[in-house]
Amino acid sequence: MPSTPELLEPQGQTEGHPLRAGPGALPQQVRVVFDTNIFVSALILPGSRAEQALTRVVDGSDRLILSKPILDELLTVLSRKFSRDREELARVAVWLGELAEWVRPA
Repeated sequence: MPSTPELLEPQGQTEGHPLRAGPGALPQQVRVVFDTNIFVSALILPGSRAEQALTRVVDGSDRLILSKPILDELLTVLSRKFSRDREELARVAVWLGELAEWVRPA
């Protein structure tokens, strides 16, 4: 009887697993949505996992999905809690705006 693959098994070890290869595999480029906490961590904490996730978006490995409410909340937090000025906020808004695929929440 074949053994059941372990959840933490190294990638590529089990042939035919739906998340690893073939028609059921995850796409090469994953669409990601970050909340304000992830953005703040990525922008404020160098070397954090959040920064690594954002770097994957910047280098084209993943695709960022963004909405106006998320951007508004991020800019508010950066302004109030981290004392970023209008110029810095504008740069962040433009940068993320160009980087992201925009969606309108339902």
